Amino acid sequence: MARRPNLEPRTFRTWLSLGLPLLAALAVAQEPGGSPASDPEAAAREAAVEKALAAITPEGMMEHVKFLASDDLKGREAGTPEGRRAADYVAARFRSAGLEPIGEQGTFFQAVKISGETQPGPDSTVSLLAGAGEKVLVPGTDFRPLGLATNPEAAGILVFAGYGISAPEAGYDDYAGLDVAGRVVLLLASVPKEADPGAPFAGRLRYVHGGIAKKAKNAADHGAAGFVLVSGPATKELDGDILTGIPFKSPIPGVQVTRRAAAELFAAAGQDLRAAQEAIEAAGKPASSALPVRARLRATTVDANTLAHNVVARLPGRDPAASSEVVVLGGHYDHVGMGTFGSRTNARGQIHNGADDNASGITGVIAVAEAMGAAGLRGRRTILFLGFAAEEKGLLGSAFYCRQPLAPLAQTVTMVNLDMIGRGANRWCAVNGVGTSPGFREMMERLNRRVGLEAVYYDGGRAPSDNDSFYMRGIPILMLFTGLHDDYHTPTDDWQKIESDTLARSARLAMLATWELAEMPERPPFRKCDGRVQDMPGMELYFKPVQRKGSYLGIREDPKEEAAAGVRVQSVVPDSPAEKAGLKAGDLLVKVGEVRVGSLRDLTAALEKHAPGSKVSVAIVRGSESLAVEVTLGRPQ
Repeated sequence: MARRPNLEPRTFRTWLSLGLPLLAALAVAQEPGGSPASDPEAAAREAAVEKALAAITPEGMMEHVKFLASDDLKGREAGTPEGRRAADYVAARFRSAGLEPIGEQGTFFQAVKISGETQPGPDSTVSLLAGAGEKVLVPGTDFRPLGLATNPEAAGILVFAGYGISAPEAGYDDYAGLDVAGRVVLLLASVPKEADPGAPFAGRLRYVHGGIAKKAKNAADHGAAGFVLVSGPATKELDGDILTGIPFKSPIPGVQVTRRAAAELFAAAGQDLRAAQEAIEAAGKPASSALPVRARLRATTVDANTLAHNVVARLPGRDPAASSEVVVLGGHYDHVGMGTFGSRTNARGQIHNGADDNASGITGVIAVAEAMGAAGLRGRRTILFLGFAAEEKGLLGSAFYCRQPLAPLAQTVTMVNLDMIGRGANRWCAVNGVGTSPGFREMMERLNRRVGLEAVYYDGGRAPSDNDSFYMRGIPILMLFTGLHDDYHTPTDDWQKIESDTLARSARLAMLATWELAEMPERPPFRKCDGRVQDMPGMELYFKPVQRKGSYLGIREDPKEEAAAGVRVQSVVPDSPAEKAGLKAGDLLVKVGEVRVGSLRDLTAALEKHAPGSKVSVAIVRGSESLAVEVTLGRPQ
């Protein structure tokens, strides 16, 4: 049961009567009728607050976002070298802001053990017998255990069961007329025609039937002894030889194999994997068949635990009577890396820069730390600045902190969380958690009058973010969030799309809230309010696949050239329309069709004017030469 602060009724009434003052009722002795203007210390603090607000600028914050969301950091996955570089960057900013380290051995780091990619157990095997020959797959190179069952072994004739889907509501069943009892099924990842928004498995059905666990259960329900999963050559994934599956408990054992290994076993059976998948894609109906191959597998794993690091720092409180209490301002700095997990478009092998999620939020934490440090602000209470690791892997960093807090949770007044604060068009921002303590809504409305966000206020304290770890411990929370968008958890969440004015205003509001919470005479009491962020209007996107407008070119722009009179190509996506048309790294795009391209925004708008399949002339400058190339545009990725 969540712990509630131990407040006597009289104290609680007193707290309510104060109306949560911002700066006018600081913890400074005043004569009756006094005001900050007549109290030199209070007036100095108010001036320092104004100085700190002015120090939080869009330009300054964007420098942090650009670094954290750069390709060099490869999506900041927790437990990777790039994830550690991001942690080092946050720690360096905390240090330069004058904060105190409170981590292990006098550092800014708190180590968090996370499960890395599990490795095949020493007894994991896959062998395939076709005719008189046997092929033994190499663990970790050709296959990786995926479905972990009570009985880890399976053997039997191999049967190609397409996508392994039985969906009466879509008029589709890969198992129709197919006997798989006691056999091993070979399954394709994802769903048929996954890139077609008009296909039967677009929208909700993609998530219902495309998951691996659902495929494993369906195979078991049809009597299969085991399963083999492969990302087929007709899917959007660039490299089917990347083994990226995360093991899960399964009714039958299973493995993920590389596309190369699957193609070889199809060839041993005198068939072609690409042709088999393309037959399903073309007809939109199953094309299952038995293969003259006998498979034997054993699926076991060993953990490959690794470390990530929370970044932890303190701004000590100035009041000896209150400094043992703390206000937490935090945000996670990790993202989903190369899309091996968490990618909404299944774009494994591509960098997911996570500019909004959550380079924006941790940038807000950094900006507040730097501004308060430069202004010399110290609240009555201590303020903890926390950069959480491994949020994307299940709130692991914040959950670990709450199990091993660096300040007692009983002394933690409120947790303010910043997650995705960079994409609110027209200054839109959701202020969540205002129902978790009486008076929070009024406080945030009042503070926002100084900031100017187009804010909406939401009571609930639950969210798929780090505030949840604190809220579930009975701590009031506030969370700033500028909403989901089509780029969420995709390779296109890049810094150029950040609304820098909204970003800065959100950070200013977070600073004012953190300051007031550190100053108020009595700590705010906790109120249980379980509504979730994803229940807010418009959050349906959280459960929908991305559907993009216009068409697809297939380039990654060079961020160093944002001021050029065009869009500089940093790299070209393999097998994309751009590559097929001959575009190269270093080219400067200046025109698409009749539309001049002076920026990334111009390029996006130009592509939205053309449907997939359209042929369009693209004007480029290559070195000293001006060229025009014809591009057949593709479907949005």
